[in-house]
Amino acid sequence: MNGTILDDIKFILYLIYLFLMLIGILGNSPNIGYWCKNHVCDSIVNTNFQDGTEERNFYNISSITQFWKFAETVMIDNIYGKSENDTHQTLVLQDSKLVRVPRLRQVRVRKDSCVVNQSSCYELYSRWYEDTKPFGPGNGTAWTYSTAEELGGSSHWGRWSTYGGGGYYEDLSLNRSEAIEKLLILKNNHWITGRTRAIFLDLIVYNSNVDAIFTVK
Repeated sequence: MNGTILDDIKFILYLIYLFLMLIGILGNSPNIGYWCKNHVCDSIVNTNFQDGTEERNFYNISSITQFWKFAETVMIDNIYGKSENDTHQTLVLQDSKLVRVPRLRQVRVRKDSCVVNQSSCYELYSRWYEDTKPFGPGNGTAWTYSTAEELGGSSHWGRWSTYGGGGYYEDLSLNRSEAIEKLLILKNNHWITGRTRAIFLDLIVYNSNVDAIFTVK
């Protein structure tokens, strides 16, 4: 009789232990996901690149030329690694794997969004001034507008405005070399202009260390 009671107590304690372990794991999952997303994001925006004789990072980019320099070096290296060997092209920061091709998206304002002394200027972004017309070569998703509904996107709060989930986008590649080629096409065709108001990089990655899929914007 005493042995049976003792076995029951051990079983109950074991269930309590499993329950507490489960609570601990589930309770930490959002924090782990948050840390992983920040780790990827911080590595991209805080890594320096050489701009002539100066070193810059994402936060002190002040020209279109500097952005392309950042994209061709820091962004590509952090997403695909520095190796030219495309057999490792889908690893992000050596410990996460791309689930979907990286997406570059921009929102723009209309040419007539601002007039000062009969001269054209470009307003800050708002839904009222958002450009939705084709530009540049005028074909393909990079040059024609897609709505937030078509992209499954949502608004994003930024420093200067709340930006819509639509825009002009280019899906890069899971392959480093192909991604660089697509960036070069965008650059040579002036994808970014004075009417560009925000550029987004969307990544969906899987981290095997925490067995989680998360989105980085």
